[in-house]
Amino acid sequence: MRKITPPTSVFAGTRIGRQFARPSRMANPRTAPYWLDGGTESCDLCEHPHVLQTQRRCAACDRAACEHCVTVNRETGEVLCHECHQAETKREDG
Repeated sequence: MRKITPPTSVFAGTRIGRQFARPSRMANPRTAPYWLDGGTESCDLCEHPHVLQTQRRCAACDRAACEHCVTVNRETGEVLCHECHQAETKREDG
């Protein structure tokens, strides 16, 4: 007499673990993108670290600053640090 065995499935028993990728085959951890990194440069005004790609330079004094410490003139696109912007507005008002 022939022995009848039940059909085996990929999802049955211990075979289920074989379909998942092993840790050695998973993607290698990558370095974080530059905008998520803490940064290597420091702002001259607030001393906050920022990345070089987001650094801005004042058009009047050529001071390096982070994007939070500058004012951009919407009409001309000129970038000024807060100190030079205040001096310019005083000059225009007075």
